Amino acid sequence: MRQVKPTDPDFSPDRVEPRRHPKTRKAIPVLLLYVGFCLFTAVMLFIRVAGGQWKEACLCAVALGCFALPALIEKICRVRLPAPLEIIAQIFIFATLVLGELFKLYIRIPFWDNLMHFISGFMFAAFGYCLVDVFSRKGNARRMVSPAFLTFVAVCFSIAVSVCWEFFEFAVDNICHMDMQKDTLLRGFSTFFSQNAATTPLTQYGDIAKTTVEMADGQLFVVAEGGYLDIGLVDTMSDMLIQFLGTAVFAVIGILDAKSHGKGRVGSLFIPVLCEETGKGEQEEAGKGEQGGEKEKEPVPAGTAAGKSNPARQDR
Repeated sequence: MRQVKPTDPDFSPDRVEPRRHPKTRKAIPVLLLYVGFCLFTAVMLFIRVAGGQWKEACLCAVALGCFALPALIEKICRVRLPAPLEIIAQIFIFATLVLGELFKLYIRIPFWDNLMHFISGFMFAAFGYCLVDVFSRKGNARRMVSPAFLTFVAVCFSIAVSVCWEFFEFAVDNICHMDMQKDTLLRGFSTFFSQNAATTPLTQYGDIAKTTVEMADGQLFVVAEGGYLDIGLVDTMSDMLIQFLGTAVFAVIGILDAKSHGKGRVGSLFIPVLCEETGKGEQEEAGKGEQGGEKEKEPVPAGTAAGKSNPARQDR
């Protein structure tokens, strides 16, 4: 790829050069972690199938497929994931699907869901940070990229992933009648939907002791003690807020890395890089362009229209 010089008209001092990295073997910790997680999940899959627990067995199968996602991303996008980022991705998949869903840590540990959303915000922001390099590897957009724009793309990508995940949870809860959007107990709330809406537009309820449901046949059930049962709204908004906090942490790392023109030590631990092989096509095109320019600049032989005047005409 042609290097942009300070004398070029499209040179920008804030431009961030795309990272490139030679294709090397996987780090040993990454391989050990990958093999260990796959073996453990495979054993859990065999146990669940033997016990006839098909729902948990399908969850284990999905986890085994997700463990291959980092390698698939590297192959499709032709990037190299740093070892720390790939370790975070593998731990995140194992912690969400196996520990969180299979071993019910989402219920047993109150902050487990918040921790997973914070990690996902950081991780997806790192993936989003390299999107400009991935999609503009054959264009000139990279020459005009500023640190603020790179960080903006990373933040938007991470938030978009968070929104899509909340859409998925809402769809699963309504179609499959599950409870992915965890319920929250509230001591009070305000609403326009009440029996006194005609006289009092906004009704406030406070110091709620329990939530009771009355069925169509008149039966009463106490579904929650200690407050009003909110079905998903508070959980959805808190998840998106926590994921944004994780994204903001990476945004600081991304800005510092961009200011150092891709030479920051912390950024190199988490930001995916382009592989050297991806630049071969650009280098070949640049080489052909330079050769074509040299051919155009070859000296014109004498006697032509662009050279000296024709000797025959001089004799006349």
